[in-house]
Amino acid sequence: MSDTYTLPTVITEKEAAERLGISTSTLRRIRYLGRITYRKVGRSIKYTEADLIEHLDNGRVPCKTNNTSDKSESIGCHIEMDRVPGVVPGSTSVHDKQRAHRLAQMTFSKPS
Repeated sequence: MSDTYTLPTVITEKEAAERLGISTSTLRRIRYLGRITYRKVGRSIKYTEADLIEHLDNGRVPCKTNNTSDKSESIGCHIEMDRVPGVVPGSTSVHDKQRAHRLAQMTFSKPS
């Protein structure tokens, strides 16, 4: 029984940039930022198909689905405003709103 290991096919930086549809300088910048894995073979930088696929998957941004009837929500990208955990929009009490209004009036009023 022999243990055979098939080496992955490696491609050059130029070939990897062409496959990703970016320039070689952009690929180098991505590599310096640590956003893509690579192999060093001697002094050469090489990539595998798995490296390119992993990089593309890491950059994946899923679309937001519109499951709510709230018309104020935007449809498209999933990026939303950061919300404080446990705080529901519209949960500020009336007294807190009144205090905030008075504080704003005192802050922005002309000095007497």
